[in-house]
Amino acid sequence: MRILTAPGVLPPVMVVSLVGSLLCGMGTFRQSPYAFGNSFSEKDYLTGPALRSRLEWHVNVAFVERPFRSAVRSLSNGYQIGLLLDRRIDPDRPITLQLKDVSLKGVLEQLARQGEAELLWVGPVAYLAPVGKAWQALAAAETCEEILRLSAPTLAAEWRRPSPLSWPDFTVPRELLAQLGEEIGWKIIGLERIPHDLWAGAELPPITLFEKLGLLLAQFDLRPIPEPKAREIYLEPLDPALRWRRIYSLSPTQQTTVQTLSRIIPQAEVTVRGNQLAVLGTWSEHERVIQWLSREDDRQPARPARVPERRYTLRQGRGRFESVFKQLSTALGLELRLDYEGLSRAGILPDTPVSFSVENATLEELLRAATDSVGCDYRLEGNVLFVFPKR
Repeated sequence: MRILTAPGVLPPVMVVSLVGSLLCGMGTFRQSPYAFGNSFSEKDYLTGPALRSRLEWHVNVAFVERPFRSAVRSLSNGYQIGLLLDRRIDPDRPITLQLKDVSLKGVLEQLARQGEAELLWVGPVAYLAPVGKAWQALAAAETCEEILRLSAPTLAAEWRRPSPLSWPDFTVPRELLAQLGEEIGWKIIGLERIPHDLWAGAELPPITLFEKLGLLLAQFDLRPIPEPKAREIYLEPLDPALRWRRIYSLSPTQQTTVQTLSRIIPQAEVTVRGNQLAVLGTWSEHERVIQWLSREDDRQPARPARVPERRYTLRQGRGRFESVFKQLSTALGLELRLDYEGLSRAGILPDTPVSFSVENATLEELLRAATDSVGCDYRLEGNVLFVFPKR
């Protein structure tokens, strides 16, 4: 399994975690400067600096025999990250992944490994595709953009305007692509190349039209070729040896050592203008450039110290079992799942009294104090909090 990242997409790691406030008679949390609202909307996916910051969060994850698609959706909805599972990946593959205090970026990487996939960022979308295939989405999007930029720059600027993309369960991909074309007044030629299929629903953050076409067509080993005069998009097979131009930003240190690239990728065309590096080559050559940039970044001065993990203080947290845990999960931005039947057999009822306090506690310590106060146990899977009797 390989982890593929376009330069500048994935940020340095810092330690942060969730924080919230309890309501009613349960007291309050002391919040850090990094506090935010208690709940997420599934449509409010993050992009840009907010996404880079979110990927730095350190979280706990516990998936046990969880279907791959379910695990992906849990992380996507729980942390407002756009994730797309390629049609060629088994969505029902069972995932067992238990991580503690790992960056969200690291969680996504390990999730890809568990699903026998590779992870590539296409804009703000984490694309999970079969190993050796993810690059096709990037190539399809970027070659389409280059063609239109050279032939119709005004149109290219319009296509760069990001907008969300979503579709319901049982969507036919041919129809989805045809609809994309209709929305801009273009006709897509070659839809018969796409075999009949039914897709599970998906919802993505705002992305460019180039990225939409790339993410959809790459799943069929195709790329879009725009013809602005005819207002038509032709579908063409993706050549494994496809060469295309990518632009990379160089730091001052990288500018002084960029000549070493000619020895690393001798067959590629490399041009440097100021802090811009243009490379015309295959994906294999672009991968080497990305790896070189990453190694050069590692030689830069050390980054600032890590931000301390957030802590929670709750004084006189008491009330009825069901009410307390509903308020607690809401304050933490978690989805609560109570095992009513099992808890009832253990003598823990919805109105069982609960009383606990914590001082400067981690999230794990907070949840442990809450569950220990009534003799039950918990498990976190993504943003879902399961509460059940001790075994």
